Amino acid sequence: MIGLEDNFLKEYECQNLIRIFSDWSVRSKRHRDILVLHLYFIDMSEADQKFCYEICERTNERINQITDNKYFMETVTLSFWPENSNQNFHIDKTRIQTDYTSITYLNENFQGGKTLVYEDTNQVMTCPPKVGRLLCFDGKKHYHGVTPIESFQRYTLNIWYSLNSDFQINRNE
Repeated sequence: MIGLEDNFLKEYECQNLIRIFSDWSVRSKRHRDILVLHLYFIDMSEADQKFCYEICERTNERINQITDNKYFMETVTLSFWPENSNQNFHIDKTRIQTDYTSITYLNENFQGGKTLVYEDTNQVMTCPPKVGRLLCFDGKKHYHGVTPIESFQRYTLNIWYSLNSDFQINRNE
């Protein structure tokens, strides 16, 4: 199942997440040609931490409603996609425990950067970024990728989920 929900996050929430990435970007790590900030594994201000946790918990609750399942967040990142970055088609197989994926778009003031998801072997869903849009799907089942960012930069909130509570992210680590 592929879920798509516009206006999941409000514009001010998206802008605040972008600001949090900017403020804490020195703690981000390079992953291919993008920068990722692991929200649950860095020390940040209490206010920023609380804001991020609330957004992530709300996203997790919505994913559970959309899928009628009980997923647990296992990895949460804010991602910065610079100009010319992209993501080739892939399935999420880095972590065996990952069962589901969500992407929330934080901005749309760039060219390119569309997410493509194979719904089946014959059809590709094209999801253009829109501020606050939530896209979710089984990342192990559906091949997906990102078209090149042609100008400016793209920001996303990415969450990977597991059906196994043993892999639930611990915000007290």
